Amino acid sequence: TALGIGVGNTLEAMLATYLLRRVGAFHRALDRLWDVLAFVAMASVCAAILGATFGVACLGWGQVVDRSTAFPTWWMWWLGDALGMLLVTPLLLTWSGKWRNDWTLAQVMEATGLLTLLIILSILIFGGWVLPPLIYPPEYLFFPFVAWAALRLGRRGSALTVFAAPA
Repeated sequence: TALGIGVGNTLEAMLATYLLRRVGAFHRALDRLWDVLAFVAMASVCAAILGATFGVACLGWGQVVDRSTAFPTWWMWWLGDALGMLLVTPLLLTWSGKWRNDWTLAQVMEATGLLTLLIILSILIFGGWVLPPLIYPPEYLFFPFVAWAALRLGRRGSALTVFAAPA
């Protein structure tokens, strides 16, 4: 069962790479809207379907799950794979490769402050601290930080912020 799941996860990554290369002129820096849309559609949706299907099939063959729990298991597997790709892969893609450090000292300080505030907010929300009653779920408090990073720090800053936010 474990070997089959490992093979399925490897095939999932290979399919994502293959599909993104077939798109043509895919920029791994995610600097164009087309690259982001292709990544979301091809990698985090299509490839995750393969990984989830292969994994749940292996669990079924290994008699770990039965037919009654196959679809909920598949759904959670797909969701975990897709969200994992959406959170981790942009960070790896935008920060890897050849790039020059185009952040000024002020932007580095701003990013440090942003991440510090994000950590403090995470501790307040998920650390059991009592927050005043809010109209919206407290997880929505992370959205302004992501917008701040996107507007002020670009792709790399927003990828780092999305990755660092536990929500």
